[in-house]
Amino acid sequence: MFSFIIIGFGFSNGDNFHFRELIRRLPAFLIGLGCGVVFFLILNSLILRDPFWGFRPSEIQQYLTAVENHARWGDISKNYFNDVVFKSMLFPFILFFIAGVQTRDTSVPLRDRLPWFYPFVLILFFTVLMVFSSGYKVQITDRLFFPAIPVICVFASQVIDFRILQTRKDWIWLIGTAGVGLLIATLVINFFFATQKITLYSIDDFSLNILLPIFVSIFIITYFWKNPDRIARLLLPVLCLSVILFTSLYQNYYSFFIEQPVKQRMEQIFYPFSVFANRIQFDPGMKFLVSSNINKEYQMLLRREDELRSIFNVYFRADASIDNFINQIRYTSTTQNLQYEDPLPGIEKMDYDYGLITSSDWERIRKIHGLSDQLLVKYNLFFDDQKSIALLVNKLRDDPLQNNP
Repeated sequence: MFSFIIIGFGFSNGDNFHFRELIRRLPAFLIGLGCGVVFFLILNSLILRDPFWGFRPSEIQQYLTAVENHARWGDISKNYFNDVVFKSMLFPFILFFIAGVQTRDTSVPLRDRLPWFYPFVLILFFTVLMVFSSGYKVQITDRLFFPAIPVICVFASQVIDFRILQTRKDWIWLIGTAGVGLLIATLVINFFFATQKITLYSIDDFSLNILLPIFVSIFIITYFWKNPDRIARLLLPVLCLSVILFTSLYQNYYSFFIEQPVKQRMEQIFYPFSVFANRIQFDPGMKFLVSSNINKEYQMLLRREDELRSIFNVYFRADASIDNFINQIRYTSTTQNLQYEDPLPGIEKMDYDYGLITSSDWERIRKIHGLSDQLLVKYNLFFDDQKSIALLVNKLRDDPLQNNP
């Protein structure tokens, strides 16, 4: 994005590039960039208590090393259009594209049209980098396309030309049309979901697979309509936008405040730590064995040692390292697919302070002659209320907690 801003500085009112104009405006850009750096230093000071976190050369080198070690080659069977743009933001991209085409017939100077190129140049850059890179190994992910999303959304709004509205009556028609869109969205929500007249669809499925195709199609038809009335060409898109906007707002409200899928998922991930929180005490020498079947069977915790370390530190506000965890997972060096190992070899070593296992793990342990008895000599065993997972606690650690079960 910086490159587009700097290049745009070189254009005056016409479409000719002038290097002198770029140099003249560059100090203002550098001042803004400096203010942004200062803003991040302030945020680092307030939140992390370390103003220069992420700016030190050693930390930058550590990040680059981590990227080189953990990133992998992108999957060339995917592409940014099918798997990101058309999948996640089809409607905004359609508006953005139509608005960009409209600017060709106007007197908009090139410097103001440059931002329309940005999403496409970003796709070109990462696609080429994904194939030919010898260093950073790029994958098709939404995260890399995030910088283009604000550009698409801002310029998508240019598709509606409010200069058509010339009288008070025109504005009344506009507001009334938006009200009709709100009414349609309200009726859909109330009759199809609040009263549970339809149970075949969730609100997300109904909005994405029913409402969106209908009103996007109507919206696009207005731009192929031969010589439409100037007000009709504005009001029909406004009606479609209103229905989609208000339905999407309700979707977000329902998701964030009623269904709360993110909260539910977080509770599921942290469940083993939360249910046994009063049994676990951290110290730098702690050894924590985690059965890979906890994630495989119940999608709890996470799969890798570094991920386990992160969520453990978040939940217990600790400073654990990867060395504190023994996770029975190994990776193949060719396909990067996870392969789960039987947790029993790690359990029978009994060189850990805590062991998180599933109930099925314990059943397999009981079938091995003498192993369960050996474990219960050294460890106390606790099951959660659902009897789905269990915690083995070294008795030397559990003694101080005996009076606080």
